[in-house]
Amino acid sequence: MAAKKPSTKKAGARKAITKKVTKKATKRPGARAKARAPKGAGSDGRPERNVRPESGGAGAIDSMIGAMDPAFRDVVEAIRRTILGADREITEGVKWNSPSFYLEGWFATVNVRGKCVMVVLHQGAKKRPGSGAGLRESLGDASGMLRWHSDDRATATFVDQADFDAKRRRLASVVRTWCAEQRRLARE
Repeated sequence: MAAKKPSTKKAGARKAITKKVTKKATKRPGARAKARAPKGAGSDGRPERNVRPESGGAGAIDSMIGAMDPAFRDVVEAIRRTILGADREITEGVKWNSPSFYLEGWFATVNVRGKCVMVVLHQGAKKRPGSGAGLRESLGDASGMLRWHSDDRATATFVDQADFDAKRRRLASVVRTWCAEQRRLARE
């Protein structure tokens, strides 16, 4: 039969020290927590305008655009400004490894594809109930700028800055209508 080890004072002392440290580490009622700037906040602690905090912030988008093919940087930046200017509540972030835009859900993504820049207008990664119902008709794209892939997904393609400049107003109008649809879906 194995003999029991006698308890030592050291073991008891360790437990007492642990209890003291634990008590100090826990929050006391009325103790003030340190104010910490939220993720995505600027150096002054206020949130950056038009940035989705969970998506890397404006710096991530700026560096992504800076790393793009120089032939398309200005076009992508102009598209970015146009989409953000279409509605004050639109925010931006890096999603799907591309500059993307958010209002009641991700709704637009900008991709450089071969020799053109494509704006993908969508209603998120998954089809939502009621999405796209009448969207094509409400946009009434007589210009033919949009290519429809489904009821809730369309693309606009721009080959250069001149092509984008010619379609800028139409894109802004489409984005405003798309935002109205995003809000409608969020209410349902």
